[in-house]
Amino acid sequence: MKKLFSIIFLTITIAANAQDSTKVKKDTADHWKFKAEGIVSFKYKNSGCGTVILIINKKDTNIFIPMGNGLGEYEVDGMRISFDYAPLKIRNPRGCFHGGPVRIWNIEKVKEKKHHNRKKKPTEE
Repeated sequence: MKKLFSIIFLTITIAANAQDSTKVKKDTADHWKFKAEGIVSFKYKNSGCGTVILIINKKDTNIFIPMGNGLGEYEVDGMRISFDYAPLKIRNPRGCFHGGPVRIWNIEKVKEKKHHNRKKKPTEE
């Protein structure tokens, strides 16, 4: 009887701990969500990376490798997009030595800023 009670107690304890650790992982994953703006690029497509997103900063350029469903209608070389992302702890695709894998969602095309042309002063001839 003691042995049966011990097995039931141990099973309940393990199950409770497994549920708690899942909860912690979910909260941690929510913590690592970011928003960014970048340019879609096919620059490394031949090297195995597929389509990448270039995040250009003042100091350097970060390269994101979107994993999963891809960019869909936004997979256009040179298109500027904004998106939410979370870094993934997985290996890069085979042959891809640039950037890091990310999961992206809420993709939107960034509207181009219109430059207002100033009226030129008439020149004398």
